[in-house]
Amino acid sequence: MSLPTNKNHRYPCIGFSTNVFDNPAEIEEVVQKILLDFNAIEIELEDEALERISASDEQTYTNICEQLKAQLKQVEFLSVHAPYLKKDTNLASDNPEMRNLAITKHKLAIKFCADIGGKHLTFHPGFNTPDKATATMWLLESLKALIPYAKEHQVEVCMENMGNERPKYLVFDAQEHLELHHKTGIFITLDLVHLCTWGFSWEELKSQISIYAPITRVIHFNDMPQNKHRHIPLGQGVLPIKALLAYIKKCGYEGAAIVDEFSRPIAPEEYLKMTSQFVQDILREDNYANQ
Repeated sequence: MSLPTNKNHRYPCIGFSTNVFDNPAEIEEVVQKILLDFNAIEIELEDEALERISASDEQTYTNICEQLKAQLKQVEFLSVHAPYLKKDTNLASDNPEMRNLAITKHKLAIKFCADIGGKHLTFHPGFNTPDKATATMWLLESLKALIPYAKEHQVEVCMENMGNERPKYLVFDAQEHLELHHKTGIFITLDLVHLCTWGFSWEELKSQISIYAPITRVIHFNDMPQNKHRHIPLGQGVLPIKALLAYIKKCGYEGAAIVDEFSRPIAPEEYLKMTSQFVQDILREDNYANQ
């Protein structure tokens, strides 16, 4: 179902994240549901999924990874999302104990990504403080520990851009992300909802995407309401989603676009169907354009 990533299509490969299902411990079952409609996927290690992986003994962990690797063997794109919600996942913490716990959890996510055959790890920059420079310094210290570990496991670490109206998170603009890429070698997970919360015009959005595209390895997308930072189902908001996806593909992006977290009350299974319909629509458009 998912669009293959090649030059004959105007859009990136479309995938789905396990976090839409609120990260249950039964990762394999959620993955199987997603694979019925998509061959690109992001697995989020948060909540019960994280608890199961982190609490597993060596044999149990190996069994989980082997089953997932077998399930995911034929997927076109696979990424993992590191935990990010709690104090002990904050890579920018000024508390050494919390920061070390965050590094440990991110290393767990990197190893898990490699062990199931993934190549990209999405992570958040951490929480902000009144002094952004200090928070950035601690983030860079954490990355000094994570980047060599990721390279050892052949995983690219990709920092997600943060949106407006989320003041607790450490936020960087496009130029700052570019500088961090040149300084550390990290890549970007570009969340299009987060990008659009800053109120850019269409021309400004294209300028931003042109900066991001060469250093982006994962895309997250949903729809959003007018002037409000909420992730909502495709087609129920104001974003020119198809135009955004087509433009970043035109800029040379070769990865997948992953549908991730959205606002309830729509059930995850219903949103999976809605996203599948979205893919069918753009497949028809592409087939018509290529005739």
